[in-house]
Amino acid sequence: MDKKITDKMIMIKLKCSYDTGSRHSIANVNKISEDLNCNSNMLSVRVKMFDPDMIGGFTKALSRLRGIYNLNTLPWDERGWRVVSSKAFSSLKNKLETAINDLNESFEKCFIDNYDEHKEYFDNRKGDLDDVEFPLKSEMRDRFKIDYDIGAIASSSDIRIQGIDQEARRELKESMEKQYEDKIKTGLNDIATRLSNVTKDICERTADKDQNGKKYKRSLENLQELTTAVEDLNMTGDDRIKEACSLIRENICQYSSEAIKTTDIIRENVNKDAGSISEMLDQIAI
Repeated sequence: MDKKITDKMIMIKLKCSYDTGSRHSIANVNKISEDLNCNSNMLSVRVKMFDPDMIGGFTKALSRLRGIYNLNTLPWDERGWRVVSSKAFSSLKNKLETAINDLNESFEKCFIDNYDEHKEYFDNRKGDLDDVEFPLKSEMRDRFKIDYDIGAIASSSDIRIQGIDQEARRELKESMEKQYEDKIKTGLNDIATRLSNVTKDICERTADKDQNGKKYKRSLENLQELTTAVEDLNMTGDDRIKEACSLIRENICQYSSEAIKTTDIIRENVNKDAGSISEMLDQIAI
């Protein structure tokens, strides 16, 4: 592994929390436990205070934010950190800031402006449920937090730990480099899997003789968006990933959704090429 690769990465972690409207009803757990003569530790009664349709705008905005974050970053560790190339960070930051602003606006519109409607929905349906209280508007605001942290990957060449000898320092350096190498391989495999999944989807749908109801516009947009993101995520410059992106653009994305759906020969070619690309990606063992 090129040890300078990690010097060109920025760690990032998206953090979002909000009141989901889900509560645990202790009283009903105890009641069911007594009625059924079973241990209360075996039971859970969840109360859902919000109408899913009423918070749809917010959940869609949150999904868009997470989609941008996941599309343009690679997994790094089990603590939720992901990585982006330093050259792509500014672009990602702008996208995240825009999506976060949209989410903030959506939260205000959904939960604060429509607070009375949410409370009325709950009050009209709670019946005799008396151990769950609807949150105050101020509580809902306090529980909504959206932000992201950034950080740099510790350099294995600059270990500043006092009190260890040279042998321990050498072992630590080798361990860090091995961990980084494994993480980068995991990230590149993540890229290959993403590309493989979308090409398999195209392959499966173009194989169907009945094209009624088939739509390709969003799939083609996703492919184009993904191959663009992959250019920055392919931080090792792996030639196989580059080739896959090139083939997707040249052999699939060049066609319109209407052409794929209505023209047999084009659909057959797309099906063949998508299948070949998917097989190639599945064989990548980085």
